[in-house]
Amino acid sequence: MNLENLYSKKRKLYIADKKARLKLASFERKSQFILRKERAKRLLMLGILVEKAEIDNQPIETILGYILEYKNLSPKQEKSFLVEGKKLFLKKSRAEKTREIEFSYMTYLEKKKRAHKLIGIGALFEIADLDKKDKGALVGYLIQFKKRDLHEKKGYNEAGTRILIKRKNNYKQGDKYEKK
Repeated sequence: MNLENLYSKKRKLYIADKKARLKLASFERKSQFILRKERAKRLLMLGILVEKAEIDNQPIETILGYILEYKNLSPKQEKSFLVEGKKLFLKKSRAEKTREIEFSYMTYLEKKKRAHKLIGIGALFEIADLDKKDKGALVGYLIQFKKRDLHEKKGYNEAGTRILIKRKNNYKQGDKYEKK
């Protein structure tokens, strides 16, 4: 009789342990889901900055190379870009008003495709380690891209390509995507 009680208690403990593990796994999945959603929102906002500067049609290598140049700015330059960016946020351009109308007519799949593209562009800021910078300064800097000449844009493309190839090679070697 005692032996049966021990087996019964052992079985109950085993079941309770299994339930607790399942509950913990469920909480971990939910927290991962929430973290992914928050990251996606942050990257989407950064991608929208590139769209607002109207350079989202450029290759990602070029955008990455240009974004990387932001690190070389002096605090004085950064402050001037912040002022420009704040002005841009306050003013709604004609293109932006047109884009808002276009959004209202977009299908779910078109909106999803756009969001995917902008999140991918936003990830470039994460690669450049600029995802925590002031968005006003970033957009002020991004709108200056159109003033760059073709030679500079080609240099940005080459720099961005080098970084992406380096990251890809590191990933293949098992280093994953570690920050510099």
